[in-house]
Amino acid sequence: MDEQPDREHLRPDGASDESIAAAGKMSEALESVERARGHLHSFHQLIGKADFELDEVLELLRACGATDLEEQVRTDLIGRNVVPGRWTFQLIEEFDETYWEVFRAHERAVRDELAGGRRHVYESELKERRRTHGRPGHEARPTGHIGDLMAHDKRDMGDDDAMGIPDSAAAQITLNETTFREVNEGIEEGRREREGLVPFVCECGEMGCNAVVRLTLREYERVRAGSRSFLVAPGHGAEFDQPIYEGERYGVVAKPDGPLGELADRTDPRRDPA
Repeated sequence: MDEQPDREHLRPDGASDESIAAAGKMSEALESVERARGHLHSFHQLIGKADFELDEVLELLRACGATDLEEQVRTDLIGRNVVPGRWTFQLIEEFDETYWEVFRAHERAVRDELAGGRRHVYESELKERRRTHGRPGHEARPTGHIGDLMAHDKRDMGDDDAMGIPDSAAAQITLNETTFREVNEGIEEGRREREGLVPFVCECGEMGCNAVVRLTLREYERVRAGSRSFLVAPGHGAEFDQPIYEGERYGVVAKPDGPLGELADRTDPRRDPA
């Protein structure tokens, strides 16, 4: 089983070399942006660390009698904006909203159009060319990978699900939704201190969907209360999803009982590993 890449890393039928290369390069560009974002967070943390280190500087200036310098540092430097009107957390928020989220949406659109929404197809094919097949330490994938879970669920569901949708399509949509759920969990983790509406991605799992939904962190926590619940834009969701809530800003759907619900349970990032 571990000698074949999982389905989510296989080239979709009909996808050309040029399409896979273009999707791969777009994802590589996003990786560069993600690295830049990481440096921005490092900058944010280092500036905060420096600002708190000035408290010790004040004590030392006071101890050596340099009270004028102490006053200057305390009133002019501590708590100062790094750019006009902004601390570093505000720079991060503006970067996320005006560039990072837009870049991610475009990368997803390119990948959806050219690679069926699948990630790292180019790298998966590169791995197949460079690894030594059959040699320990050169397996195509780890045992128990999510692709194996998908194959297991496909066997359990039979030829068609209760809604008449092919099991492979239903399972792939569910896997897409779990991926976007993980993206939103990362967004929430970086916004715990923020008030007001926070932009999240639609978790409907449909190719080509770049919808952004905005809700408060408290509303988001209510969505995540169930491992089978997914956040979607109003009117979005698969045919087999069960509608739970729909408002003007966002909706909530849930996976039905059975293999799809169990897949959503197993891939819930908040699931207790015990």
